[in-house]
Amino acid sequence: MAAKWISLRSVTASALPKAEAVIRPGSEQAEFIGEVRDLFLAPACVRAVFTAADEAIASGLYGRGVSPEQVRRAILLGCARKYATMINSQTRTRISSLQYFVPLVNEVVESAIRKATGTASAKSGTDGKRWIQIPQETKRPSAPSAQL
Repeated sequence: MAAKWISLRSVTASALPKAEAVIRPGSEQAEFIGEVRDLFLAPACVRAVFTAADEAIASGLYGRGVSPEQVRRAILLGCARKYATMINSQTRTRISSLQYFVPLVNEVVESAIRKATGTASAKSGTDGKRWIQIPQETKRPSAPSAQL
């Protein structure tokens, strides 16, 4: 039975993203990973360990251009959902990996894109209404006169 556990662990470990480069202490990426670590370890519903796998996930988030604020929002969202589950079903299982929050980071990022697009769309609609109210003669640029 122990051999199966070891083989399952090796399969799981091989499925993790590989670090492409060494992370230099003091770099922007290292600071991002430190911020993510602090955000991840803060909630009570999280097991208090930040593993190498969590670091690789944080590095991947950095590589995707995810902001610390988006990670913070994803963790808040995930913890709120986890606490609701813990209270309603009386489970005491805590979150043990940053991987738990990756789909929520994606949700937060997509929500920000939809919100930005919606804001642009609303602005476009407002600008369109303003455009309609402008007298017709000022809407068209004057055509250059043809001189032969």
